[in-house]
Amino acid sequence: MNRTANRTLGWALLILGAALGVTALLGPLGTGAIRYRVTSLMLSQLKGADTVSLFLVAPGCILVGALALRRHPWAPALAMGPAVYTMYMFAENIVGPDYLRLPGNNERY
Repeated sequence: MNRTANRTLGWALLILGAALGVTALLGPLGTGAIRYRVTSLMLSQLKGADTVSLFLVAPGCILVGALALRRHPWAPALAMGPAVYTMYMFAENIVGPDYLRLPGNNERY
């Protein structure tokens, strides 16, 4: 990868890590500002996903982002893990809630 691509990947991963951490802290695991329109069973699954995001994926993004900024050759391959996880969770958080029946505010975020 060239220097510009490494910098772009690095900064994108740093931003992604920060966004995952903030989202987890705003959700039911943290402050509860984001209230998902889900049942109690699904809410416990979202809390587990937020825990994984906060303590595993967000730090991983930041670590791989730093590696990319230092032009480490493995950074692009290592970036695939957090990227795929984030795509899955993004889709689950959009498709999973019951917007018509349950109270909440997750669509604002």
